[in-house]
Amino acid sequence: MGQVHLARPLDLAPGPITPVVVKQLRPELTDRKSFVQRFRHEAEVVISVDSPYVAQVRDAGQVGEVLYIALEYVPGWPLTKVLEQVIASGRHASIAAVLELVGGALEGLQALHEARDKKGRPLEIVHRDLSPKNLMVGDDGRIRIIDLGLGRSKLQSWKTKTGVVMGSVGYMAPEQARGERVDARADVYAMGVVLFEMLALRNYIPPGPLPNMLEASIRPKFSPPSSFRPDVPKALDLIVERALSPNKNDRYESARELHLALVEIAGRGGARRTVVSLLEQLFGTTRQERKDEIDSLLGLTISELPQESGPTQVFVSRSNLPAQEADTVPLVRAHRPVTPEPQTTDHTVVANTPSSPKAAPVALLSTALLLAAALTGAAWWRNWQAQQPPDPPGLVASEESWAQLELTAGRLNSARGTPELAKLVEEIRLWRQAEDGDGKRAARVALEARLRTLASAP
Repeated sequence: MGQVHLARPLDLAPGPITPVVVKQLRPELTDRKSFVQRFRHEAEVVISVDSPYVAQVRDAGQVGEVLYIALEYVPGWPLTKVLEQVIASGRHASIAAVLELVGGALEGLQALHEARDKKGRPLEIVHRDLSPKNLMVGDDGRIRIIDLGLGRSKLQSWKTKTGVVMGSVGYMAPEQARGERVDARADVYAMGVVLFEMLALRNYIPPGPLPNMLEASIRPKFSPPSSFRPDVPKALDLIVERALSPNKNDRYESARELHLALVEIAGRGGARRTVVSLLEQLFGTTRQERKDEIDSLLGLTISELPQESGPTQVFVSRSNLPAQEADTVPLVRAHRPVTPEPQTTDHTVVANTPSSPKAAPVALLSTALLLAAALTGAAWWRNWQAQQPPDPPGLVASEESWAQLELTAGRLNSARGTPELAKLVEEIRLWRQAEDGDGKRAARVALEARLRTLASAP
């Protein structure tokens, strides 16, 4: 539905450069009222939230026909990519690292749920799209919630029709999958799914055709994480089970309540360094390569400027200045492209209504330079053949190799949906059920090689 860019101040002053991310709604969608409504709503909602666990919006507005949201740039990795690297490593992330990340996301979620308008009235925000792709793990070890394109609050001037299913398949609460009106407990359920998958390294809802996944979401079957990972304590099994209760009245009432339950197991603080250590193990030199690339992009000189400026309407801003009409110089695209992230198609809108906007980006800060369409590529398996260190801190040895292979293939199939990937997923499932032996071990090697090839394909 849009594009995401890296931007920096137009004029480079001495000292460090502070980049921002600019989300731009595609111009062909600006005449679709529903897309524009949700795009503006996302900015108005997030700017009312002040939490270190929610990516902050700087401002949002319009330049000509272009709608944009400018928000803080978080150096780090989507949780999807972190999970993929954990699976590729053949080990589990430590329970301490998992609980630190989930706990941070729950703090951000509670801030969303408690947000109020300028008059102190509750906004009753529900994210409705919490999943690993909308959770950003910063290099500092702190997680941030991003992307409220499908969020609901009292600020919106429209209502979602009854029976319309909105969200990410596999992370929706049963009532959400049925198209019913949802509250904060649906977000708690989604975080329960994320917690389960981080512990078990497998999908909670088995990947497959959309109707099958929706049916499984409506009638989920719970299995304790300890059945896939023996070091998970019984108390944590019980917490996950309650968070994933099909009946919303049996779940935790709030993100805070679930977080407090996890604190009883993990203790308070001290685990962020475990997350940082985990990121260093998973991404290694890739982190420095990305930093060098971004520094290079931020230092590009401007060879040409637009001759005319256009009017900019600022919808919302974190500054004390009121929303106003102003003249600004439109952004200039960098001449050096960066490999874009693969497109994902796991949002669903089921009914006779148009699709709702996903991360819609726009490129207009009065002092910004548009640099790139995305920051990192899709090399999900680039370190697969690298030798893994023995049981490094933050990672625990795992025997669930087939489950890991199926989970990774399922995620890639959900993202790209090619016949080759669908066939590969089915073959992995069949071989997984076969008796152990040399043939099965040889098949695993071949299946891994095919998955690496398909993952690295453009």
